Amino acid sequence: MVCCDTPFKDIPEREVIKREIEGENRRSNIPYKVKREIKESQNNRCIYCDIDLTSIVFNEKRNKMVKIKTHYDHFVSWNYSRDNQKQNIYVSCHICNGIKSDKYFSDLISAREYILTIRKQKGYEDKNTPNKEEERIGVFLR
Repeated sequence: MVCCDTPFKDIPEREVIKREIEGENRRSNIPYKVKREIKESQNNRCIYCDIDLTSIVFNEKRNKMVKIKTHYDHFVSWNYSRDNQKQNIYVSCHICNGIKSDKYFSDLISAREYILTIRKQKGYEDKNTPNKEEERIGVFLR
């Protein structure tokens, strides 16, 4: 067999080739100090929808309140970049992070537009507009 005009005798197994191309298969944990710095730099708010990460939101489609969970999101998905550096990590709510998943966006503005559109379709209220249920029970958090 020949590759790049260079003959070779042993054909590597497919799994070995895949691992070499993909690079590191396990991402390391983000250090607590870095997580805290990222969260503080974003004022404890989701990078995409700007909701306070200690909030409770109402899902209109499911007719229930949902407590926001904090996720650390790789802007350029780790699956593509293998980049676990601070400049590639943002703090987001679990709703936005789930919508973004491993999609690639050229910039933060296009990511926000897409995520906020899907978020509304899924029944999550705009954080600045209290809905009837929130007014009824007096829950409106900024």
